Amino acid sequence: MEVIQYSNDTELQLLGGFQLRTKGKKYRFNKFCVKIETEDGTLIRNYLTGSLVLLRPVEMINLETTDPCDYVDFLISNYYLVPENYDEEAILKVIRERQSIPITDNYLDHPIHFTILTTTTCNARCFYCYELKVKGKTPMSLETAEKVAKYIIGCAPKDQQITLDWFGGEPLYNADVIDIICSRVRSAGFSMVSTMVSNGYLFDDKIINRAKNDWNLRNVQITLDGTEEVYNKSKNYIYKDTNPFKIVISNIHKLLKNDISVSIRMNCDKHNFEDLGNLIDFLANEFTDKQLIYPYVWPIFEEGFTRTLEERNELFSVIDNLECKLQEKGYAVGHSNLGGVKGIHCMIDKGDSICIYPRGEIGICEHYLESKFISHIDNPNEKNWEIIKNWRTYMPEVELCNDCPIKPGCLRAVGCPDEMICFPRLRDYLIDHDKRGILDLYNNYKNGFKGDCKNDCQYNPNCPEHKQDCIEHYPTFPGNWQRVMSDGTVIPIKSYQQ
Repeated sequence: MEVIQYSNDTELQLLGGFQLRTKGKKYRFNKFCVKIETEDGTLIRNYLTGSLVLLRPVEMINLETTDPCDYVDFLISNYYLVPENYDEEAILKVIRERQSIPITDNYLDHPIHFTILTTTTCNARCFYCYELKVKGKTPMSLETAEKVAKYIIGCAPKDQQITLDWFGGEPLYNADVIDIICSRVRSAGFSMVSTMVSNGYLFDDKIINRAKNDWNLRNVQITLDGTEEVYNKSKNYIYKDTNPFKIVISNIHKLLKNDISVSIRMNCDKHNFEDLGNLIDFLANEFTDKQLIYPYVWPIFEEGFTRTLEERNELFSVIDNLECKLQEKGYAVGHSNLGGVKGIHCMIDKGDSICIYPRGEIGICEHYLESKFISHIDNPNEKNWEIIKNWRTYMPEVELCNDCPIKPGCLRAVGCPDEMICFPRLRDYLIDHDKRGILDLYNNYKNGFKGDCKNDCQYNPNCPEHKQDCIEHYPTFPGNWQRVMSDGTVIPIKSYQQ
């Protein structure tokens, strides 16, 4: 057996610590395990603990013997195998409740993630944009930018790195306010990184130099709706006598050359079903170095859930096929959740993320530009607690949830405009999507990928990159490791790497 990703320490503690094997008791795989057959054996993802193991064919057979091999102790202690009467549903509910961020009087007083809308104006006129209905297009004033910087400096914790996520409209349409905010925040001694959602058209050499050196820009999300003809028609830019597609592709090259990664969002709907496959071929040929480029497919928002069931089935069948093609071309397709039980939905209930709009209003979700504000930078301590609490309301379970193996990774907010009504084809897609992510993780493991110990390998004691972190959790590194429990009990953990 090989452990590809170790259990999340927090998840194990919430489960009650390591489960010990009881002689004579019958065990089964917990219902939240997903199995994938590979040429090397069976990959098993445990959604209760966030761990991943590979069992060889003979090891899968040995699980059924009356006197199984000792690696079964690992599967039992990490909740892959549970007693026949184990109630996963009850334990999942308890974990979710304990992971929920409590709403106290100082909730959102010290955010570390700021989504800032520099403007709601844009140089593109995408037919599907949810901002088309915004009544007034507003750029942030320089005076408001100064206030935003003062607000961030006054509330963000100095001992943590903060993230400024630039949003719009087109955020580069008002780049001067980015300069002001970044300059003030950096001068105040904060560690800061930036990300951006942009159409990519306005990135020239001068802007990229500012972005890299002054804004500390690490990633840009750029939407490509298809190849040249489809893209130019969908974006409907305000400029005449230009070829926006070629300009944006050139700018992506410039960003990558400056070590700024690019996430390419491919919005998908009937108008571009066939062309997105051509776009994937184009990207694979145009960007042969795939280190910093991350294409992914996403459905265009279904405002009011107007699609018929047949249309939804078709949409997710297309997305499924496109993701398979991305993986064939060597791109990682990402994953919905590979870290265990999902206790929060997104930034709306994380407790450390807020949105700041061009006039200084404070909200939690960037999709609501004219409503659901929770405060204002002029009076940040005066919060609308009713709106904040409403964001913590989640969609009720449906019949499909009863036997869904990835249920621990699914948590849907009632107020989210991007949430889909769950139906069988969508559930199948989400499971397949996660399986592709699991295979990506396994291939990285086989290729010797070394990531951040805390975020990628879940305190894997074999990780030489972050040895000190591992020592804290596995004190006898690198021999036969042990976990010291809160009550002083020492539980040995053997190495099953072969």
